[in-house]
Amino acid sequence: MSQRPVQDIRDGVSEMNINDTNNAYNLNLDDQSFMAPPWKDITSFLDQATQEMKEGELIHLQSFTLFDAMSAIEIMDPRMDTGMVIMEDDGDKKGADYDINQTLKPEELLWIMDQLLACEMAWLSGHSLAQTVYTCIYFHHVPTLLDRPPPTLTESKNLDKVMQAVLKAYILGSVKCCHHIWNEMVSGNIFEEEDFTTNLFGLSLYETILDMDVFNDIQLALRILKVYMDSNNSPVLLAIYQRLNARKQFLQSLIYLAQPQCSHINEAQTMLKKLAESLDEETAKDSTSILGSLNLGSEVKGAFDPNINRKLTSQAPPRTVSLKSHQQSYLEFSQTIQRLESICAITNFSSVASLMNYFTNFAGTKPYPDAFSRSKLNSLFYSDGCIFGKYPIGALVTGCVFDIIQPPPHWFQFNQSGDSELLSKAKTSLHRFLEQSVALPFVDYFKIQCHNRARQRRILCKVLGEWDILQKEARLVDKQFQEAEGLQNSTYFSIWVYTIQMAMMEQILLLGFELELYGDSEYITIYWYHSYLQSALETLHQQHEDKTTIHDYYDQERTAYSQYIQQLNVVKKQMSLGVLKLLLAMKKTGQWKQQPLHFDDPETRFKHRLKPFAVLSFPVAQDYTQFLQHTSIDHLTARALLDEASSYFVTAKKTLEILIREPITVSKTELCHDTSQKVLMSMVKTCVANNITILRLLKLGEDDSTKVMVTFKYDPWWPILQLQERRVL
Repeated sequence: MSQRPVQDIRDGVSEMNINDTNNAYNLNLDDQSFMAPPWKDITSFLDQATQEMKEGELIHLQSFTLFDAMSAIEIMDPRMDTGMVIMEDDGDKKGADYDINQTLKPEELLWIMDQLLACEMAWLSGHSLAQTVYTCIYFHHVPTLLDRPPPTLTESKNLDKVMQAVLKAYILGSVKCCHHIWNEMVSGNIFEEEDFTTNLFGLSLYETILDMDVFNDIQLALRILKVYMDSNNSPVLLAIYQRLNARKQFLQSLIYLAQPQCSHINEAQTMLKKLAESLDEETAKDSTSILGSLNLGSEVKGAFDPNINRKLTSQAPPRTVSLKSHQQSYLEFSQTIQRLESICAITNFSSVASLMNYFTNFAGTKPYPDAFSRSKLNSLFYSDGCIFGKYPIGALVTGCVFDIIQPPPHWFQFNQSGDSELLSKAKTSLHRFLEQSVALPFVDYFKIQCHNRARQRRILCKVLGEWDILQKEARLVDKQFQEAEGLQNSTYFSIWVYTIQMAMMEQILLLGFELELYGDSEYITIYWYHSYLQSALETLHQQHEDKTTIHDYYDQERTAYSQYIQQLNVVKKQMSLGVLKLLLAMKKTGQWKQQPLHFDDPETRFKHRLKPFAVLSFPVAQDYTQFLQHTSIDHLTARALLDEASSYFVTAKKTLEILIREPITVSKTELCHDTSQKVLMSMVKTCVANNITILRLLKLGEDDSTKVMVTFKYDPWWPILQLQERRVL
């Protein structure tokens, strides 16, 4: 750009400032408008300044920083300029003259219902209310809809009046559903703005409208629609009836779920079950079902204005919103309903172990649970200082202790008159430990599973230190019972704390794979430490059994669930060792090509990755020297490593096949049996796939081994190693 236009602009600015100064001395103090901000028409000035500018050029003062540029309004950009008027191809203002009182055909009303649900699902997936649900013009005119009188008996035979009543009922039902969902999300059970936007941007969810009034409107609309359908059979009218009825069921279930202390949880489950059946994917083949009638709607132009959100959101760079298809939106809605239905079932849990398994499997279900379902699970689980509003936390902790280690039952019979002084003191310490020290951290163990996967991992890394403190207190309780009962090295409660803590450590390690935090160079480190973790837990339980079985006074027979868990831990150790040996073999033969890292120190990276575990008292922290000793392959051949890896996978597969056949009463998966079976089957498939890879590698000759590369296919638990068919020259 030449210098002259810039100088002209400076002169223009100076002239404007002089004129403004002169005007300031000629104020009419009787005119109160002088208090208002001064306005000046600078249209001609801007026209002159931009005549010689090219597109993309910018003139700014030196004080105009990058931060100012990021938050500035780009004029005539429809995403950022809220004053811009969008024109259609024919020159008319887009959505400016949409009449909410216009008559809608049944096909048009059907499309509005489906489009509104798509917007609602986009809101639940993390987009703002202003950019999704409130793009519907009708949501901005709810008071007008409320003023519409219900149709009379004679008007109920008029299709136009029937459609107006149905539209009013469906809009009001959607408003109340959004209100109940928003109330749940602002209750503080999860704090994840990346998963859900609670900001209403000044919009109203019409909290003053009573649920009962909305139900009356829906019931009336369903009734008159049913009467009209009796004499006018139409697949479109049937589809409208089903959608309005589904909205009523969803609203009822949300109201039931919002009741304190899970008092109406059974009613909510019944309603959600009916709704889930009407949205089952199998019904898509039936043209008379909700999913089978998605193609009957007809688009209504102007009913949804995607540009209206520009006046309702801040001037920050916008987040792109792309609504999914009606079919995909209904499938997501169905998944949400199924999650809520499963949540209702957990109030009748058979054991604490089954409850823990449910939370773990719920958190890892794919597709990941939506934020609303996770928040609702959290609020139902712990409310009013009790579990599900009625069970004391101490009872939950005690149930978990018995599921894992089965201590002598009479230790939990507090305030017994025949107890010795030492035993009474030990019981008092145990009661304080269960009710005060470990109660809330144990509740947090469940609540952590309700956050998204990235936040789960961050929180788990922080709470490990808290559980390490609980280990020390548990050892003191164990020592008191040893002195009171004459036991030697009895460590019931220490082992229980160790087991919970090491389960969190394992989850931290596995979440790293799921979140793709690890580079190829870290795989060996993670698998080695995971196998070490499982070995430490196995040794701990074995030492406990060896020390306690000599006392015939106590029932030391392990429960079936404890044996099941121990076998599963052995399987995990075998699979980790199998993958570790396989990686070491690939590293030795050169088939596992890793991208070289610049400015990288392996020891520093090792310490950083295992930093959350370095300060724990158990398991004993491992340093980099120990890692190098355990992963040294100088004295081993690639074939020996592959044979060893294959034996691990074969043994793990055999054990998994036995565990899969165990009844749900043994595996404690009454609440999540299908998901647990999928996880076990995935582990079996991993063993089979890795064994196939090993067999193919063993068949390769020494000259061909370096010509075949190994790739990775990610699995929720372990990556499956596969051979590339293409040979590398």
